[in-house]
Amino acid sequence: MIDYSKNPASYDFRLQGFSLQPLLKSVENNIPVYGYTDVNIGISYLELVFSTGKLTDNNKAMSAILARLFPYLQVSEGKTLFELLEFYGAKLSFEASSTHSSIKLYALSTDFQVIVNEVTKSLKKPFWTNDSFLHCKHTLSKDVKTRQLEKKTISDKTFNKHFYKGTRLGDPLSLENIKDCTSEVIKEKIECLFTQLDFVLTVNLEADKLDLSLFSANNERSEIPLNFTEKSVKVFPKLNKEQSLIQSITPLCSVLSSDYPLFYFYNQLLGGSFQSVLSQEIREKQGLTYGIHSSLLSVNNNTYLKINSTTPYQKGEVVFDKIEEITTDFEKYLNETYVNQIKKISSATFLKNMENIFSQLALQKNILLSELNLNFYSNLLTGIKKVEIDDLLRINKEVQANSTMKLIID
Repeated sequence: MIDYSKNPASYDFRLQGFSLQPLLKSVENNIPVYGYTDVNIGISYLELVFSTGKLTDNNKAMSAILARLFPYLQVSEGKTLFELLEFYGAKLSFEASSTHSSIKLYALSTDFQVIVNEVTKSLKKPFWTNDSFLHCKHTLSKDVKTRQLEKKTISDKTFNKHFYKGTRLGDPLSLENIKDCTSEVIKEKIECLFTQLDFVLTVNLEADKLDLSLFSANNERSEIPLNFTEKSVKVFPKLNKEQSLIQSITPLCSVLSSDYPLFYFYNQLLGGSFQSVLSQEIREKQGLTYGIHSSLLSVNNNTYLKINSTTPYQKGEVVFDKIEEITTDFEKYLNETYVNQIKKISSATFLKNMENIFSQLALQKNILLSELNLNFYSNLLTGIKKVEIDDLLRINKEVQANSTMKLIID
């Protein structure tokens, strides 16, 4: 019989409450190791989190090529990591965000140590054939060329150019970046990881059996230098005359702010679901968009409200005007019944997404990366339940008073 008490998160569905149990913690070679144990699953998991990301890459293509090249690393007996992982039914990946990167490994617990040993060896002396390297560069180039013909890619590039202005994140990945990337550069990237290990996350692994002697501790992640300004940008990619894309972004508050639960819920109610005000008013009632959605973007622990929409061709200005009309007369769209409905949807969606140990571990990773209180997420749900209409109107005024960047891709 399954012992639910072993689950690292506890729930009270009647009260829609949530709390994370503390991670087990130890220190190996001055590197923090955090983990959960769950006797109900036979899977083990290891994630090495490094304090180096795309901001530190000299070439924009480095992380993208390394992610593709990972399966081609050679292991013992001339095999590749792909062949080893396929034999054991395991999964290995390299992922890089703006400020940190990670190596993730999933495998059956009975096979895990063998795979970890082989992966460590392949990283210590990285080798791949020239054909494998050229193949990764070719497929990445092909994908870049394909994406250059998509309006969504142009929209994202425009957003990055203006939001991350002055950083490497503001520059698009180019074919020249890919061409200039060499095997030696990728090997230097791997060597850099060994000196930049921030912390380790585990499931069903004994920390004292992990060999971290090859790694050096470092938990100083780069901050993204932002110079946010209010502006309107219109781009004409001339790809088709069927649809336009719009994006807007508005600074809100720090993740550490006591008002964060209010802004979180404001996003859910404004455009965070199909039942949201923007979706109901702009999509359902007026048919001005094929789909409209708002979300929260966090950069350096500062939060931004981001609104994305696909609209009929050259209707971007009309949709922006409608969004402004809605937020100006926001009280018109609020009543106790509707607000309580969105509260239930928000809480239920959050709890549904936390059904397994790995999604809960993702929350723990956010807590560690942002140095949040362990009760951050339980406090978030508690805060949502306490939101009143007056709170939402106050928050709405703050959002309206802030600068907004607007992008239209025709």
